[in-house]
Amino acid sequence: MLEGDEESRAIVATALFTGLRAMEVLGLVWGDVDFAAGEVHVRYQLSRKGERVPLKTKAAKRDIMLMPALGKLLRRWRLSHPRRTRQ
Repeated sequence: MLEGDEESRAIVATALFTGLRAMEVLGLVWGDVDFAAGEVHVRYQLSRKGERVPLKTKAAKRDIMLMPALGKLLRRWRLSHPRRTRQ
């Protein structure tokens, strides 16, 4: 089980391990995390209005390698919060 504020820990770890911008991290959903391929698919970001919107340019779309430590943390987070696993 994760200690402390689990959601904040998962968000900060995702930002640190992937190098994504804050609004890109906040725009991720579980469907963007491909555990099998070991990738995070960056296709959307969170807008200032709190809506999930496409990235501004085609060049911003990318796949980021899912570091093993981050994958482990995210799997634990997902398993410990089954109601929050919607796509």
